[in-house]
Amino acid sequence: LQLDFQLPQRFGLKYVDEHDHSQRAVIIHRAILGSVERMHAILIEHTQGKWPFWLSPRQAVISPVATPFAKYAQAISGYQGEGETFYVDADVSARDRLDKMIR
Repeated sequence: LQLDFQLPQRFGLKYVDEHDHSQRAVIIHRAILGSVERMHAILIEHTQGKWPFWLSPRQAVISPVATPFAKYAQAISGYQGEGETFYVDADVSARDRLDKMIR
């Protein structure tokens, strides 16, 4: 449950108390999405799905230029430099040529 003080102010919601004075309302509600999920939604919308490098689940993708290089692409995608942590994937789909991948 959450207490919301901002929305009543934005919408001008008020009530009259027992002394006939106008009081600002407080909304009690349940949020379907939590703050972490809401932040992800805002970030996805703001960046149009193109995450910043430091937050991207895939920071780089290796695309072999031909099928014979697929094993090498997979091998180097797992390489981690000293003190570095990057998440690299290899796109070794059944395509034969790089130009088909980047069309």
